[in-house]
Order: sequence, then structure tokens, then C-alpha cells
Amino acid sequence: MPEDNPEVPLLGYAEIAAATGQDIGLIRVWMNRGKLPSPDFRLGQSPGWLEETIDPWIRANRK
Repeated sequence: MPEDNPEVPLLGYAEIAAATGQDIGLIRVWMNRGKLPSPDFRLGQSPGWLEETIDPWIRANRK
């Protein structure tokens, strides 16, 4: 039976930090300085991105 609600990969600070090889604190600083794309959603105060939104940024900002 097909799923009615397939899982959508969402990335937060920790996933972005791991993917770029940067410290999570630096990712937060960059977000506060407007260096990350606008988040696709927020859960409380925590931003999140769809893979399609953040992947190009990650590729350009890997260590």
C-alpha cells in the first residue's frame, strides 16, 4: 500500500554542520548574519530546510 504522506528530508543546523564540516555554532552565526538561504519552515525558533533548498548552498560552502 503506498504511503499517503511520504517522508520529506528536512535539514536543520546539525545536518548542515555535518554536511559542510563546520561547527554548528558557526552555522547559527551564518544564519543570523543572513548567509544561509531562507528556511523553508520553522519549528518554534528552529529553522529547517528542504534538501533542494539547502543542497546548493552546502556544496558551495563545504570545508
